[in-house]
Amino acid sequence: MKRVLILTIYTLCFISMLNAQSIRDVFLKMPASITPAITMVNKEDMLDFKASGMKAVVTDSFDGKVEMTELSDTYISIKTSSAGNLQIKLLPLNDSVNVVCLVRTVCPDACMSNVSFYSSEWKKQPVERFFKFPSLSEFLVNDSLELLDTISHTSLSDINLFEYKLAPSENSMTIESTVRKYASKEENEYFNGKLSDKPVVMVWRNGRFELE
Repeated sequence: MKRVLILTIYTLCFISMLNAQSIRDVFLKMPASITPAITMVNKEDMLDFKASGMKAVVTDSFDGKVEMTELSDTYISIKTSSAGNLQIKLLPLNDSVNVVCLVRTVCPDACMSNVSFYSSEWKKQPVERFFKFPSLSEFLVNDSLELLDTISHTSLSDINLFEYKLAPSENSMTIESTVRKYASKEENEYFNGKLSDKPVVMVWRNGRFELE
């Protein structure tokens, strides 16, 4: 009986620790392999600066400027370069377990994003478990399916043509098509009336992102 009681207390304490986990804890545990230029000191300084209401800019190990632009209870956004951004979001799987959503965005001309998922201990998880990659068909106007065939025969077919934006205070993601920003003038004229500029919103339900 005593052994069962001890085990129950241990389990409750473990669950409590999971529930108490913050985005700060997750960020500090983030492996150097994900952001090699951002040191532990950089992370601690940005968190402290941001929490104090100061501009959270640091110099990374490559002598580049890195800035934490947003910090909430579950979200961090970092400008990693003049053309790069990193977003980290803590999302609930159940009452005691969270998953980390990581979005990397680069904007050489127009923005392109990549999404990945990790456990709270930064063990990589299969993306398809939590997220279905968007298709241009979700941005079509009046079911202009011939547009997809046209794009498939251009250089645009080889580019990740979406930008993902995680919400700082809500469990949602906005997805924008950037195909028109890469397209030529002639291609954009063809896209008029066929491809919507309206973002697609995905919400976090039952442990995965789903279309709103």
